[in-house]
Amino acid sequence: MAAALEFKTIVSGLHYGEGPRWHDGRLWFVDFYSHKVQSVAEDGSDLRLEATVPQQPSGIGWLPDGRLLVVSSKQTQTGLPTPFAARAMQSC
Repeated sequence: MAAALEFKTIVSGLHYGEGPRWHDGRLWFVDFYSHKVQSVAEDGSDLRLEATVPQQPSGIGWLPDGRLLVVSSKQTQTGLPTPFAARAMQSC
């Protein structure tokens, strides 16, 4: 018989969280309506604001060199954000 799964909330108060990804030992995700890219330790501690994206982030990824990529939903573009402020998004 398989063991029962136990679920635990590690981040609360999101407006619309999506795109969760594990990277460098942290859970990264976007909060679509608050325009944030955030990360958190596995146990829910150390919540970090990694970037803000004025045109609503909807997905994230990383280049081979480790730079963060963010998809901007309203601009339908992908860009490389700077910490706490998005650069002008560049089309892919």
